[in-house]
Amino acid sequence: MKPLIPLLALLLALTPLSVVVAQAPPNEAERKVFLDFKARAEKGDAGAQVTLGRFYSMGQGVEKDDAAAVPWYRKAAEQNHPGAQFWLGSVYFNGRGVPKDMVEGAKWWLKAAEQNDTGGQYNIGMAYANGLGVPKDLVKSHAWCTVSAANNKPTTAILAKIEKQMTPEQLAEAARLAREITERLAKLKKN
Repeated sequence: MKPLIPLLALLLALTPLSVVVAQAPPNEAERKVFLDFKARAEKGDAGAQVTLGRFYSMGQGVEKDDAAAVPWYRKAAEQNHPGAQFWLGSVYFNGRGVPKDMVEGAKWWLKAAEQNDTGGQYNIGMAYANGLGVPKDLVKSHAWCTVSAANNKPTTAILAKIEKQMTPEQLAEAARLAREITERLAKLKKN
């Protein structure tokens, strides 16, 4: 009977914590915040819609439900909310609440990146670096990672790895593209 105890301990140690410990139900205050955001989201407030999506994704104020988050991300993303575009890209890219679709994920990350969302910039840069959801393109990868780095996303080590794979001509083209993107984003901020 003693050999069974170490085996049981090993199985418990290898089991993810989320399987062993059930999520606690939301408390009254969390539920009230959730319902307040839901009311605003249902009226079309894009900021509230993306927040509601995050609440569903994290299980804050409501039971965790990735599939329920997606329509809220989409509603806000279609209103050009860059944060929602980033999260919608992420759920598609990783297959959380929707079938995995890296092409769809990269499409939404690019939309977010083009609106100066640093997460979108970084993720689309990495997608281009690895050819995931988009054709592999080191010039675009380097350009987006450069823009992301300028917006305080730590990409220095990643840029160095990408640069090792690039020709001097590609580096020059990436620098030109990064300047072009930065100028376009600066105009966006002014409007």
